Amino acid sequence: MLTLPATSAQTDDEYAAYIDAGHAAQESLGPEVTCGWVLDLRGNTGGNMWPMLAVATPFIDTSTPISFERVDGTLQQVILEDDRALLDGSVMVAFQPADPVPVASIVLLHNETTASSGEAIVATFLGQNDVTTMGRDTAGLSTGNESESLTDGAQIILTTSTFVDRTGLLLGGSIAPDIQLADTDDGVLEARDLLDQSCGAE
Repeated sequence: MLTLPATSAQTDDEYAAYIDAGHAAQESLGPEVTCGWVLDLRGNTGGNMWPMLAVATPFIDTSTPISFERVDGTLQQVILEDDRALLDGSVMVAFQPADPVPVASIVLLHNETTASSGEAIVATFLGQNDVTTMGRDTAGLSTGNESESLTDGAQIILTTSTFVDRTGLLLGGSIAPDIQLADTDDGVLEARDLLDQSCGAE
């Protein structure tokens, strides 16, 4: 299981630390993976989506997994390459490419503590073949924000865009899982059982 925690990384060193840790975990777990991956976004309350996206990139099967619809109706498209992610042509994060992911099947776990940028990572997998989302509805903050400085030095956070998945579905609220789990369910056990069943069916 690979966990993608929240991060508020801002500096190059903070970006690199998060991305390197994620890629190292992927490379360490890779030889043990037979039926598929469990990606855990539970507890990811958001922050900066770009380091998270860099870690998730090897698992995403399209170069255009998510867009942002602004209040004026225009779309900002995220483009993924092997070593960077761009928004409207501007490089948002660059990184050393990770090893390819050899197994396609993925179970992605999320719940009500998956919020904001965490929900953006969930959205990048919506519509991808061989991906099943499992858990509980996300927090409902699937929107993009921008910070503006006021004359008195205070900061105001404005919602300026809404997530759009690869199929063109406009989000903006909670993201429901394909398989709803109860509060008492472990999550990881159910995810691994699903992968085992899928592997046994092949």
